Amino acid sequence: MSNDTTINNPFETPSRQSPAALAIIILRFIVRIVRQFWPVVVILLLRGRSGTTQWWVYAGLGAGGVVMILSLLAYFRTWFHVENGEMVLNRGGLFRKLVQVPLDKIQTVSFQQTFLHRLLNVVSVSIDTSSGKGSEIELLALDRAKAEALRTHLLGRQSQTVPISGDDVMPETPLSANDEKVLWQLDLGDLILIGLGQNHIRSGAILFGIGFGLYREIQAIMGKSANKMIENWGINWQNLWNFLSILIIVALIISIVTSLIRTIVRYYNLKFVQTGRGFRVEAGLFTRREQAATLPKIQYIRWSAHPLERFFQVFAVHLYQAGGYDMSGKQALHAPGCRTQQLQIIREAYFEDTNVETWTWHHPTRSLFIGRFFWFGVFPFLFLLAKTILDFHWIWLTISALWLPLTWFYQHKYARKRAYGLHADGLWIKSGFFTENDTLLRWNNVKSVRLSQSWLQIRRGSADLEFTTSSGEVAIKYLTLETAKQLRDYVLYTLEATEGGR
Repeated sequence: MSNDTTINNPFETPSRQSPAALAIIILRFIVRIVRQFWPVVVILLLRGRSGTTQWWVYAGLGAGGVVMILSLLAYFRTWFHVENGEMVLNRGGLFRKLVQVPLDKIQTVSFQQTFLHRLLNVVSVSIDTSSGKGSEIELLALDRAKAEALRTHLLGRQSQTVPISGDDVMPETPLSANDEKVLWQLDLGDLILIGLGQNHIRSGAILFGIGFGLYREIQAIMGKSANKMIENWGINWQNLWNFLSILIIVALIISIVTSLIRTIVRYYNLKFVQTGRGFRVEAGLFTRREQAATLPKIQYIRWSAHPLERFFQVFAVHLYQAGGYDMSGKQALHAPGCRTQQLQIIREAYFEDTNVETWTWHHPTRSLFIGRFFWFGVFPFLFLLAKTILDFHWIWLTISALWLPLTWFYQHKYARKRAYGLHADGLWIKSGFFTENDTLLRWNNVKSVRLSQSWLQIRRGSADLEFTTSSGEVAIKYLTLETAKQLRDYVLYTLEATEGGR
């Protein structure tokens, strides 16, 4: 740990949260009491005994007094400061708790603003570590200027304790407002485009399958003898199918509208900012969140684009930080709407050499296509063929006739789209058919390497490689066995050399 005396430490003296935190603490206590006792309140109201009004006045005054006392204790007995390379938090009302977090364990410092925070002009601060247990330290309310200064100090101080070797040394640029640059910002039109581009085809296919299955079940239950009765009601099977088709279309429209609303609420007024030592994302309509990531903590980056996004040349960017995988992506930064020029800036900040031509590219062996074609093509085809023979219908016959050629086409394109770029310093994976994905990983972020083979791979001389990072696994599928072994040995040698140089 570093010594605080060697650098200016504006948080050496213990300080309290903003006075606005008192209002938030009171609100939390009230919500907690309501959640615990609302059934009792309902029962007492339904019983409606005489004298209840006076009793409720006394009970309300007593509960309000208890909430106020506990809130005052929680506010005035909560202090935080930074000393001896640690973030220290003393908190509690009746019961005290001391939290000490080394600066080199801090992964992200995130801000959040609910409607109440905006009304009071404060932000809540969450400090996450590599333990994967969630926010180790949470400050309910700080003035934005003080919160920004705290984040700058924590990430700036923390970066000095992160072991970096060789080419991974980052420029010692202080994290300040002068170093920030907004790479892109989303307006309402961008959000509508992103919402419309979600995977609604999959939802439509599921709804179509449900509708067709329901149609077949109704026909099987009612049988041919019920046709005349249905026709007497003015309904025939064609009308019923038309009704189900309309129902599916309506459900699909609801799915699209829901995706639009969810996208607007989550990414409203999104700003992706490049800072002195990394990136920051701000977004949200009702609750506005801010997440920051320093480059030494980013394990790998990924960007993706579906056909509509590729047409407009925009991408969704994902920055995976240490601990992000264990925390279900909480520490991963996600931002849609990135243009090609901004993507190049992000890639070069993480990995200096992103010129595709300087990488050595490999494609998976043919075993990938063969295995997937059998699992997703041949086996389902046998089931469809049996279904067509036992319960003949023109729809089953059509699906059976088209299944193998369509599966062959899709799996062939899927296998050809997958490529692995190898570089002295990292790995670049290209994959996906409908939605194309690119993953960029630096070797110095790899913790371990595992080589595995299925029975088909053993027979055909291929293997998978899995690279474990602090934010999950990145895998290469169906390399030739010789290439997989050479790459595994090279990465392990690089890791040993890196550890020996630290």
